[in-house]
Amino acid sequence: MNQFKLSIIIPSYNESLELKKEAVDVVDSYLKTQEYPYEVLIVDDESTNGTLDELKVYAKNKKGFKILENKHGGKAITVMTGLLQSTGDIAIFTDMDQATPINETEKLLTEFEKGFDIVIGSRKGREGAPITRKITAWGFATLRNIILGLPVKDTQCGFKGFKREAIEQSTAEEVIGYRQGYDGSSASIEVRGGATQSKNNTTDLGVYVSYSG
Repeated sequence: MNQFKLSIIIPSYNESLELKKEAVDVVDSYLKTQEYPYEVLIVDDESTNGTLDELKVYAKNKKGFKILENKHGGKAITVMTGLLQSTGDIAIFTDMDQATPINETEKLLTEFEKGFDIVIGSRKGREGAPITRKITAWGFATLRNIILGLPVKDTQCGFKGFKREAIEQSTAEEVIGYRQGYDGSSASIEVRGGATQSKNNTTDLGVYVSYSG
């Protein structure tokens, strides 16, 4: 049996400012109120501004927090590392800035309880985003779904969850859809493609997102 029920993966690259904003403290505070065991894996993508040292200091007194170090490879590899190193029954990755707040985790867990293997957050509202940004995002999502045939509304949202079986039954490339030479954005688009190839039971659901510029 796994030691943890839930693994939270947070990719990090030059996130010193977000640490000062105490966004990760919100994650810590939320998880402390939950009855299930958990781990938080912050994967640093070879930050150049001292973020890694700050993370190590931060995690010393935080229950369940672990810092992983990667050679710089972009967000896709960073997230992939976290997924493959995680030990929870369910692994969820979320962005450091908490644009989608950690309490949206409960929505994902509910979908897993229904039997889904992969749950992908779809941004709704994008509070604070300019109208031009919303229109551009809608157009991109529509074009992407037409070209790739993806029923998932939003592959770009940095809030996705995987059951342990979905991770273990897939190759690393299938889990995160990473292909050498693709940037993090392209890799995110391929998440659903990898899920389809792996024959995993996938769904998406709306999650709250705030826009930070």
